[in-house]
Amino acid sequence: MRVTYTPEGNPADRKVWTFDGRRVRQSEAAIIERQYGKPYAQFVAEAQGGSIRALRVLVWHLMRVADGHATLRFDDVPDFYVGEVELSHSSAELREGRENLMRAALDPAEREQALAIVDAQIAAAEHDETIAAAQGEADDSGK
Repeated sequence: MRVTYTPEGNPADRKVWTFDGRRVRQSEAAIIERQYGKPYAQFVAEAQGGSIRALRVLVWHLMRVADGHATLRFDDVPDFYVGEVELSHSSAELREGRENLMRAALDPAEREQALAIVDAQIAAAEHDETIAAAQGEADDSGK
């Protein structure tokens, strides 16, 4: 999942991180659990679902680990506006979520509705990835 933090009024301080909940060391997952107050798997699911508290813990974790501020206190995380933190998922992540939906114990009508939404998200992500790849190739051609 890609996490983008763009402070209002200061877009030059924009931060973009990639977060893979499966690639977090157990020691860091335990720290996240203590800070969040819930099991790590629930934290990941709630962050992906947009829980504000989970997003704040996620930004704190990324600032500590990815940005090298290991001693950053949770209280020192900026009090960001809700719209300043955005999540996006790769098409591969969305396809994995689609597979999970197929296995989930859902009412068939609910499953079809959820699959339609995920399929639209996959198509949009693939479109964005194609554009990003083409821009990267165009940028690389000038070197």
